[in-house]
Amino acid sequence: MMKKYYLKRCGHQELGSIKEDGDAQRGRYLLVSKKLLDFFPPLTVEQKNDSALLPIIPLYSGNKVYCNFVYHNDKFHGSTARVPRNEFRIYLNNALETGKRLLAEGDIIIIRAHELLEKDGLKQKVFLLDLVQDRQSALYRELNAKIEGSSINGAYAAYDGIISEFENRVASVLMSPEPTVVIDTSVTKQIEKSEPDTLAGLFNAVSFRDFVMVGYDSLCAVTGLVIKHQTYMNLEAAHIRPKSHGGLFLPNNGPCIGA
Repeated sequence: MMKKYYLKRCGHQELGSIKEDGDAQRGRYLLVSKKLLDFFPPLTVEQKNDSALLPIIPLYSGNKVYCNFVYHNDKFHGSTARVPRNEFRIYLNNALETGKRLLAEGDIIIIRAHELLEKDGLKQKVFLLDLVQDRQSALYRELNAKIEGSSINGAYAAYDGIISEFENRVASVLMSPEPTVVIDTSVTKQIEKSEPDTLAGLFNAVSFRDFVMVGYDSLCAVTGLVIKHQTYMNLEAAHIRPKSHGGLFLPNNGPCIGA
């Protein structure tokens, strides 16, 4: 069955405009084409700098990481900047880049949405991501040709079909135990600076659980212990204020409790 892929060739400026000495001059991110927004969660122009947390599984690490997906829409909110912003970005973090500047100018990113069935029965839409760096490989040449031949200006393309190398790695990763969740500090710091009302929509039952578990290092908040059997643990992310009484999925509304 055919799949739908988002292809992106990395640019110099979005990867921090790396200088000759190897230092980045600014933060690192991936621009998202406005013509391919149906791949990602919807963001609204009515909310200034609207954002969402993207759960991403990089196939080269097998972990689940969260990245900020932001609609910078100052253009529609009274910006006095010389060039008001109207663009979508996925911000990179240490977890996605495995603690180093993994992405380089010209690398090609492949992204495909996938519905992940969690061990507790919850489902989560995640984004499978792989990186093609070998310029001489047949896969790089094939994907680069699709990008060059795309009707979308810039370094983007949508592709309906099967990328065999990608799907083979997907099968290998998803046959492994449930992905380890890595919450990067750059994500949590940005969340802490925001107002609670603007955060409520960022989290759902699965991301709430992921953040709570990582926050408590997968140990019970009461006993400091955990009972494990293979990939299963006697832990759950409980709500301090239940959803039925107005509680939110914000991580600060839940301790990790042993069942």
